[in-house]
Amino acid sequence: MIPVKQAILNQLKGDLSRQHIVSISQEPSSQSVGQPAITVEDPEVINLLRWLAKTQGITPEVALKKAVATAAYIYDTTTNQGGKLFVQRPDKSVGEILLK
Repeated sequence: MIPVKQAILNQLKGDLSRQHIVSISQEPSSQSVGQPAITVEDPEVINLLRWLAKTQGITPEVALKKAVATAAYIYDTTTNQGGKLFVQRPDKSVGEILLK
């Protein structure tokens, strides 16, 4: 059986940014098992996590992981690799999303 990390990398083939982010996310953590890695106290962040989790049918912990992975991917692609992020609206117009 192929290890999970290798299976993910095989699926991402030519996308270096995704490979980089997956690689970073698989690095050993300095946190010991059983201890919370993060505490969220901001009510706005808590509400957003709950909304993301509910709309996707996942736990808030998974929603947070997905959000951080997405942000890391977008940051790496746009900042480190010079890529751009675009959104196509329902009317088929396209706009660039600028993150600063």
